[in-house]
Amino acid sequence: MCSRDSGDRYKFKPGYVLIQGLELRNAAPPHGFTDGAGKARKYMRNAAAIFVERGEHVVIRNCTVHSSGNGIFVASGRDAPSLSRDITIEGSYIHGNGNVGSDRQHNAYTEAAGMVFQYNRFGPPRAGSRPTTTSAATCSSAR
Repeated sequence: MCSRDSGDRYKFKPGYVLIQGLELRNAAPPHGFTDGAGKARKYMRNAAAIFVERGEHVVIRNCTVHSSGNGIFVASGRDAPSLSRDITIEGSYIHGNGNVGSDRQHNAYTEAAGMVFQYNRFGPPRAGSRPTTTSAATCSSAR
C-alpha cells in the first residue's frame, strides 16, 4: 500500500510504483483484512484489489486480478494535485470481479490522464453481477 501520509502536503502524490507478477483477489464481502492499526475490518462492496488515487507513473504488469468488488480502480480529482496520471495496465488477466446483483463495480474502473491498457486479457465479470468489463474516462488511447 502506498498513500499520502497525514503529514504530507496536499500536492504530494505517490509515484513511480510498479506492481508486478501478483495474484490479487477477494477484496469484497464477506472477506476482511487487518487495517494499519491492527483492527480486523470487512471489505465494502466497492473495494478494489488495486486502488489508485492521486497516483502517477504507476505500472500494473503481469498480474491476475479477480474475485473483488472492483478489480482495478483508478480515481482522479478535479485539480492537478488530485489527478492520477500516467497509469499503465499491461499483460494482466482481469476477471470475475463485481458484486452479485450490482452494475456499479467492474473488472476495471479508471479515470486518469494518460491511462493505457495494453496486452491484457479481460474475462467475464463475477457470475450474477451486471457490470461492464471496463469503465474508463481517460485522456489517452487503449491499445
